[in-house]
Amino acid sequence: MQRFVAFLNATGRYVLALDDDDYLHPEVLQLVTEYFQKFPESLVLRLRSRKIDQNKTEKIKEPWQPIPTLNQLKVARRTERGEEFTVLQEIPIAPLENAFDRRYFFWPFVERKDMHGPHIENFNNKVWDNEKVKQILPEISHATQISGILTWIPTSAFDRLMGLFVQAQFYQKDAIVGHWLPKPEQVRFIDKDPALKPPRFHVFSDVLLVKCFPQYGYFWNLFFNKLYGVPKAAAKAMKWKVLKARDRST
Repeated sequence: MQRFVAFLNATGRYVLALDDDDYLHPEVLQLVTEYFQKFPESLVLRLRSRKIDQNKTEKIKEPWQPIPTLNQLKVARRTERGEEFTVLQEIPIAPLENAFDRRYFFWPFVERKDMHGPHIENFNNKVWDNEKVKQILPEISHATQISGILTWIPTSAFDRLMGLFVQAQFYQKDAIVGHWLPKPEQVRFIDKDPALKPPRFHVFSDVLLVKCFPQYGYFWNLFFNKLYGVPKAAAKAMKWKVLKARDRST
C-alpha cells in the first residue's frame, strides 16, 4: 500500500522502485536522463543488477566502477548476443498473446515455459516512464475493488503486478519496450536463501491481471501456475508462526 501511495505522489519524469536491501549507483541519474532523451519512446530502462551473497554483505559497499557511456554502446536486437560490457540490449514486450495451456488447469506439475525469454515481468530495479505509470494507477485501483464493497491490496508480487500491468496497458505485439544496460552493475542487492524469506501468496496479485486482461493467455498460465503454490505457501506460513511462537516462549 505504501508503494502504491508513493507512485500516486511521484512527480518526477521517471520512477524507480527499490527494496530496503538495494543499493544504487550514485551517478545513475545522468545516464537515465541521456537514455530517455535518446530513446523517448521507451517505457523502461533496465539497470544491470548484481547479487551479493548474504554471507558477504561487505561487498555491497565496494567502490562502484565507472558507469557505462551511453553513446559508446552498440544497440543489440533481442536475437543478438554481444559483449556484456558494450551492448545495450533491446527488451521485447512480454509475450502476452501466448495461448493458455489448458494442462495447467488440470495438472499442477506441468513446467511452464512461456515466461522464458528476454522480456521482463518485475517492476523493481528498473527506471520507468512515470507518465505511463501514472496512466495505469487508476486501472490498478479499480481492479482492487471486488463486488463494489471490498478492496483488495495484494501484499505479495505487487512488483510483478506493476511490471506486467504497464506492459498489458500499452501492449503491442513484438514491440520493444526498452533496453538493458551492460555491466558493470548499477544496482546491488543482498541475495538471501529462499528459506529465510517470508511466505508469499503470488496468486493474489496475479488474479488482478486476469481480471483486467482476460484476453491474454500469458496471464492465465501465470495464474494457474501460482494457484497450485498456495498450499505450499500456507504450510510455510504455519511453520513460521510456530517458530515465532517458540522463539517468544524461550
